[in-house]
Amino acid sequence: MCYRQCVKLLLVMLLAACWGSAPSTPPSNAAAPRARVAGVDTIPFTGNAAARVKIISFYNYQCGHCVTFEPILDNIASKYGNRIVIYYRSLRLPAFHDNDVPHLAALAAHRQGQFIAMHRALFAAGAFDPESVRGYAQKLGLDLERFERDLADPKLRARITEDTAAAEAADVAYVPYLIIDGTPYEGDREVGPLTTAIDAALAR
Repeated sequence: MCYRQCVKLLLVMLLAACWGSAPSTPPSNAAAPRARVAGVDTIPFTGNAAARVKIISFYNYQCGHCVTFEPILDNIASKYGNRIVIYYRSLRLPAFHDNDVPHLAALAAHRQGQFIAMHRALFAAGAFDPESVRGYAQKLGLDLERFERDLADPKLRARITEDTAAAEAADVAYVPYLIIDGTPYEGDREVGPLTTAIDAALAR
């Protein structure tokens, strides 16, 4: 009798150990794995770099639609603050003769902590020759000697090439173009629809 009781006790202990060490099965309504946004560590951004919801904005300074969309994106950035991060990636377009000057100016300003200020100045002014962008830099109080050196830095032109390659890899064929939390945004470029899409991403 004692032997049988010992065997039963041993079986119970073994089963308990198995149950305790077995991985739990996720519920059927578990959230799908979130898409990761790669290659953004050195890209200019606004918001919280550690935010769960990441937005990538592809743009070109010579694009009229980008000019009108930028205030809307600024509104979104202000609305959500540290709950999101917006990364800014430039896209060369043959229609604009692949003019890198404004993009180089923005990246050079980024090295002095003034990307957004230069970004807005470029969209507002609409003149992109070297003399004009130097004027914007002067108005922003940038170190002009450093700005000039950075304009000529091959690393900045390489950054534009990488951004354009990333856009092509993601089948980005036009600007402005947004990727919200790993998903291409295909809705209207207005505050209301954008808010709906971002709220849905935050709720996931």
